[in-house]
Amino acid sequence: MLKEKHWATLGKIATVIAILCFLYGIFRFTYSKIFREESLDEKMARLEQWQNIRFYLDGIPDSGDETLKKLVGKALDYLENYRYPEGIEGLQKAFSVCKDDGQKSAVKHLIGNAYFAHSKFTKAEKYYLEAISTAERVDDEIERKQVTSDAMCNIGLIYYYKGELDKALSYYQEALKIDLEIDDSTGQACCLGNIGIVYYVKGDWERALEYQQEALEINQNIGRAKGEAITLMNIGLINMDKGQLDEALGFQNFALAIHRENRNRQGEADCLANIGSVYYLKGELDSALKYYKDALPIHEEVRSRVGVASNLGNIGAIYQDKGKLDEALKNHNEAFRIFKEIGFREGEANELHNIGKVYYLRDEFDVAMRHLNAALRIHTKIHYRLGQASDIDFIGEIHIAKGQLHTALKCHNEALRIHKEIFYREGEARALRNIGGVYLLRGNLDDALKYLKDALEIFRGIGMQAEVKKTMEKIAVVEDEKKKTKGQ
Repeated sequence: MLKEKHWATLGKIATVIAILCFLYGIFRFTYSKIFREESLDEKMARLEQWQNIRFYLDGIPDSGDETLKKLVGKALDYLENYRYPEGIEGLQKAFSVCKDDGQKSAVKHLIGNAYFAHSKFTKAEKYYLEAISTAERVDDEIERKQVTSDAMCNIGLIYYYKGELDKALSYYQEALKIDLEIDDSTGQACCLGNIGIVYYVKGDWERALEYQQEALEINQNIGRAKGEAITLMNIGLINMDKGQLDEALGFQNFALAIHRENRNRQGEADCLANIGSVYYLKGELDSALKYYKDALPIHEEVRSRVGVASNLGNIGAIYQDKGKLDEALKNHNEAFRIFKEIGFREGEANELHNIGKVYYLRDEFDVAMRHLNAALRIHTKIHYRLGQASDIDFIGEIHIAKGQLHTALKCHNEALRIHKEIFYREGEARALRNIGGVYLLRGNLDDALKYLKDALEIFRGIGMQAEVKKTMEKIAVVEDEKKKTKGQ
C-alpha cells in the first residue's frame, strides 16, 4: 500500500509500502454484524487476520463463565466495527467479572490491543505491562510465558511506531526467546518477521531478508498459508526498495495466488495494492491505478475502512503525479475523513501531509504549511518520529519555495537529526540531499557537493539505484556550476 507516498521530498514510497503491508492488520477489523451469535473461537479466527499484533485469550473461549464470554464477545464486536471507546468500556466490564489471574491477564492484554488500534500507544503499553505483571501470578508456566511473549512482541510494535528501533528490537528478541522456550512456532515467525522489518527500516536489507526467509520457512513448515503469503509480500517489498522491480512483482503475485487459494480477500486486496505500487515505481501509472482500483472494492467488501482509506490515498497520489490535482485532493480528503472517523491518527496525519503536498503543487504555500504543521502536531503527539521527520523535511521544501532558505536549512537539518537518531538510513540520505540542494541555491557549492556526496554514499550502501542516479544528476549540476565559477 502507498498511503504515505508523498511524505519526504521525492517520496518515501517503498519503505512506507513495506511497513503498511507488515503492520497494516494492526489497525484493521473485518466486519461482523454487531451482537450476532458467534463463538469466541470464531471471532479469534477472524481477529488473527490482524497479522502481526498478537492476541491472548487464555481459556476464556472454553470457560463455563457465560457472562464473561458474552462481555468479551460484545466488546470484540465493537472493536471490529471501529467503535473503540465502547469496545474498551466492554472489556473493562469483562475484567470486573474475571475470576482468576489468567483471565485478568488475558483481558488486560485485549485492552492493550484496543488502545493500540486506537493509536493510544502509552495506554496500550500500560495494559500490556499490567498483563505481564498479572500473569506472573499464574501457576501454569506455559500460560504465563505465552501472555508475556505476546505482550512483549506488541510492546515492540509500539516502540517501532515511535521510531525507537533499538527498543523495538530488544522487545522482539525477548519475545522470540520465550517463543523458542515454549515451542510457539507461530509466535517465532511473527517475531522473526518483525525483527526483519526493523532491519529493513535501518537499511540493512540483507539481514532483513535473512529474518524474512526464516519466518517464511517456519510458516511453510507449519502450513500457515496466511503467514507465508505475508512474508512473501515483505520479501517482495524489500526487493522493491532495492530496485529489483520484476522480482518484487513475482513475490507479490506468488503471495496473491496463496491469498486467493485460501479465499483470504483481505490479503488479496493488500497484494493488489502492493502490485499497484510496483507498477507505480516502474512509472506505469495507468497500471498502478488499475490495481489500486481493483483493491478498493475488495477492501470495501470486507469492511476494511483502513484499506479503503489507504487505497484512496494511493489513487490520490497517482492523480497528483498525473497533474490532476483536483482529483488528487478529492481522494486525499476522503481518505483523511475516514481515518479521522475511525480514530486512526497516523493515517489522519499522513493524509494531512498529502493534502499539504497537493496545495504545495498548486503554489498555495500558506495552505500547504497549515496542513503540514497539523500533520506534524499529530505525529508528535503519537510519538511517530518517522512521520515527524518527514513532515519537517517537507516543511523545509515549502520554505524553499517561499525563498526562506535559512529556515529551510534548519528544517532539513532537524529532519536529518531525527533520521539519524532512529537509524533510518534512507531518510538520512534524503535529508542530506535536500541540505545539499539548499546550499546549491545559496551558491555554497563546496558545501552542496559535500552533502550530496554523503547522500550518494548512503544510497549506494543501501542499494537504492534510482536515488543514486538522481543524486548523481544533482552532483553533476553542482560540478558544472563550479566549472563556470572557475572560468569567470
